[in-house]
Amino acid sequence: MFGGDTFFGRKLKPLIAKGVDLFKDIRAAAKDADICILNLETPISTNNSEPYDKPYVFIADPIAITLLTNSFVNAVSLGNNHMLDYGKQALIDTHRYLDAAGIAYSGAGTNLMQASKPVIFEVNGIKIGYLSFGLNGPGEVLDATPITHGTAPIRLTNILPVMNELRPKVDFLIVSLHDGAEYMDFPMQRVLSNYHAIIDNGADLIIGHHPHVIQGIEKREGGVIFYSMGNLLFDQKNAITLKTMLGSVKITKKLVSGKTVIGAEYSVIPMMRNTELFLPEFAGKKDADAITAHLKKISASLGKWKPEFVLKSGKPYPEYSIVWANKGGSNSIALSGKSKQNE
Repeated sequence: MFGGDTFFGRKLKPLIAKGVDLFKDIRAAAKDADICILNLETPISTNNSEPYDKPYVFIADPIAITLLTNSFVNAVSLGNNHMLDYGKQALIDTHRYLDAAGIAYSGAGTNLMQASKPVIFEVNGIKIGYLSFGLNGPGEVLDATPITHGTAPIRLTNILPVMNELRPKVDFLIVSLHDGAEYMDFPMQRVLSNYHAIIDNGADLIIGHHPHVIQGIEKREGGVIFYSMGNLLFDQKNAITLKTMLGSVKITKKLVSGKTVIGAEYSVIPMMRNTELFLPEFAGKKDADAITAHLKKISASLGKWKPEFVLKSGKPYPEYSIVWANKGGSNSIALSGKSKQNE
């Protein structure tokens, strides 16, 4: 299971201090998942004395870690434009708190090697690799180097070699990318080109975030792209940022004629963020239908396949299977994002 931009600062700080259960519905969904990944869009530290010189800087108190651990979150993306808002020490503190909580991470480190270090999970005999990369904000230099701290650069010259090294070690490869134009329904051309190249070079799933709104979902021959998951937990109230979602992928591994075949079935859980407490809540039927209709509309121009959203039965919350139909008029349907054979 995976979600988008997650933040614990500003107006959320007093709510967390009061013990408001901001992750109630996330926890209800995540308890059914083996892995839950979010984008952690803030350092976690008490070291708030050296903020980066930019209009918006984020930091969260260490108590926020309990929201993650109590909600079955076991991995976070650190590759984003706010992870260095309070410098190297706050980044080191973030690592320390996550390590103590047993939460895995990728995307930022004290040098390029650490920032680009992958996470590998093994679930039911399936090895799942996870990588995270982030952009620089306007006028920022956040990229890690071999000798300086920073985020894993979101450049193909950095991403593809790291992927190529990891790919033979895993059955399924997830790449988390923090990029794109904010508050836009459609991904920009640079994002389209880069994300296509990443799928074409071996990624099975791209989890995108940064635009603060939901963007479309694309199936390619090699895998599936969620261009932007939207805000999961954020203190923005503008209407376009209130629609959000969780994504889910069921990964299977089968032996067919002596070859290992990896399959993936996708679904989405529509959510709405509460305008008073900012927390994400399961969408009611009207909002869930509106969110899936919006997803269908903004995904229509992406790739050769169009997504249909089919409501699952027997769930205590709205969850929609993604069924892919070929735009070329074929009746063929693809339930899986990728079927890969390993020799």
